[in-house]
Order: sequence, then C-alpha cells, then structure tokens
Amino acid sequence: MKAKKEQSFIQKFLSSNKQFPVLAAIASGLYPILFYFTNNYTIVNTWGHVGYFILLFLCLPIVIFVIANRVFELSIFKKYKKYLLPFLNLFTFLFFLSVCYYAGIDKKTALLSLIISFIFGLFFYKYSKKIIVVQLILALIGVVTLIPRVIILVNYSPAWKLQPDNIEEVKFTKRPSVYFIQPDGYANFSELKKDNYNIDYSEFENFLNKENFKYYNNFRSNYASTLSSNSSIFMMKHHHYNNGKSFSEALNARNIIISENTVLSIFKNNNYKTYFIAEKPYLILNKPEIGYDESNFTLRDVSYIGTGLGEPRDVIGPLKQYLNDDIDTSKFFFIEVFNPGHIEGRKLNSKGIDGERELWKESLSI
Repeated sequence: MKAKKEQSFIQKFLSSNKQFPVLAAIASGLYPILFYFTNNYTIVNTWGHVGYFILLFLCLPIVIFVIANRVFELSIFKKYKKYLLPFLNLFTFLFFLSVCYYAGIDKKTALLSLIISFIFGLFFYKYSKKIIVVQLILALIGVVTLIPRVIILVNYSPAWKLQPDNIEEVKFTKRPSVYFIQPDGYANFSELKKDNYNIDYSEFENFLNKENFKYYNNFRSNYASTLSSNSSIFMMKHHHYNNGKSFSEALNARNIIISENTVLSIFKNNNYKTYFIAEKPYLILNKPEIGYDESNFTLRDVSYIGTGLGEPRDVIGPLKQYLNDDIDTSKFFFIEVFNPGHIEGRKLNSKGIDGERELWKESLSI
C-alpha cells in the first residue's frame, strides 16, 4: 500500500504542469553534498563545514532558481521559461559534482557541464522532472551510505591516545630549542643507497655527521600516509588506522597534529614557545584549532572545499623571523616540507621502480 502511495506521488509530480523551482534547486545540490561528505568526512567534520555546504549547495541555488523563475514569467522571457529550470537544474548538479570531485573548479569540466546542460535544456527539457527524481534517488542512496560511515567514525574510541604513564609531566633538565623538520617522503640514507633509490647523498650524510646530528639507519614509518604517521608521532602512541576503516585520512589526525597532542603538551609544560611552519595548509584543511603559539598559516587561509595543496609558501622567511623573536626563550619548531613526497604505492598507478625513482629525484630537486 505504501509503495503505491509513493508511486502515485511520483507519477503526480511527473505528470504535473507546474514547475517546482525549490525542489529542482534542492535536488541539484543535495546529492553532491552527501557525495562530498561521504568521501571526505575527516576534512569536513565541523559544523562550520555543514553550514557552508548548506548555504552554497542548497540555499544559494534555491534563491537563484526562484528569482530566475520569477524573471522568466515576464512576458519578454515567458516563451523561454520551459527551458530555464531544466538547464539550471542539470548545470548546477553537474557543476557541484565536479567541484566535489576535483575539490575546486575545473574550468574544462565546468564548460562541458554548461554545454551539456544547454543542449539538454533546449532539446530534452520534457525529461527534466525525471532527472530530478533520479537526483533525489541518488540523494537517498547518499544518505544510506553516509550515515553508517559517520556512525562508525564518530564512535571510534580515542583510547589509543591515552598514555600509560605521566610522560606529559616530564621536566627537562636541559632546554635546547628543538626543530622537527619533516621533508615529506624523504627516505633515510640506508634506503637511498639501495637499488630502489640508488642515489648518492654521502655529502649530505657527511655534513650531518660533522654537525653531530643523530640519524637512524634502516628506520622507516609503518604508516601509509603523512596524517597516519604524524598523528602517531605527536601522540607518542601507535594506532591502528581507525580499526582499519581508513588508511590515509585517520580520524581527527589533523586535530591531533595541530591542536593538541602529547608532544605539544610536554613542550608547553616546560615553557617552550611552539611554532608550526608549513609550505602548504594541508595539515589544517579541516580548520582545526591551531595549538601552536605561532604559525605561518591561519584558518582564514583555508577554504571549505580544497585539497590543502597547491603552490608552496616560503618557509625560510617565517623561520628567520621566529628565530629572532624572543631570543632567550626555548622553542619547538614543527616544519613541514612537502617535497620530495611519497612514491606511488599502488601497482596500478605506479610507473615502476625506474619511473618512480626519476619522479622522486625530480621532486627532490624542486
């Protein structure tokens, strides 16, 4: 009985001569929101992101669709009104999907979406309501997909972060400034000498030895990504990829690295001034509270949709400035450099040992 009622509602909607600008606007933006949140929950899990997406993907289209529909009721445009909502609905839907897929505006895809929507609106406008029904069905599927994922991640236990002792209360007997410099994807000297890399960095190795740097041969991270590795480093604890739910975007990893962690607590408890310097805002992509005293990025530098990558910023300038501030104060620096980056770990996308080696060397020289 219920199925018949639902069917009759759909049939009534499809056969109606009325236009539904609000429903067309909602249908165009709802599935893209759910698609983006399902695939990027760890970087949009704030109420600020929820509000932003509702305003941009739902409220703004509703305003545009309603105003445009009213304008086209004027006699001068009335003969074109039947093309309007079909065009707006499909273009908005395709445009939002491309924005979510590329985490930004891809001009070629946007132009293609415009052309497809124009052709559809001009020649296939009679099928517009069927497209809206399909969009709403996709949104329903999106809800069914998103909710279990959110439930799993929200209920993931943070118990792994608990320390087995009172390490955070440790008091330093010596107070040197500490520099954690992370060239992302840079291998240690023992690995660089092996066949996979086969790169001679003995000059750099000798320099570090001469300057009494300590480094460890045959040492590597067991984690698949920067976020997974750094969240473990800064909490000084091992974790298990959200119990296997995510191998790259560890839940709340950015909040751990940037906002509050064992390492930061130890330095702050010892009256150190803390600094975060990075080439790109990747580690603050989900707009976490910045727990460092100083940073060369602010949350205003991060958009609500993006990758946090792009053109790198200079890190030397801010470093020199921070070095000259409060000269008598002990300092902790976390400096994130994104080159040379990771080699491709999946066979399907890999260029092979020789190809990956050349790409890595090219990235190292940038």
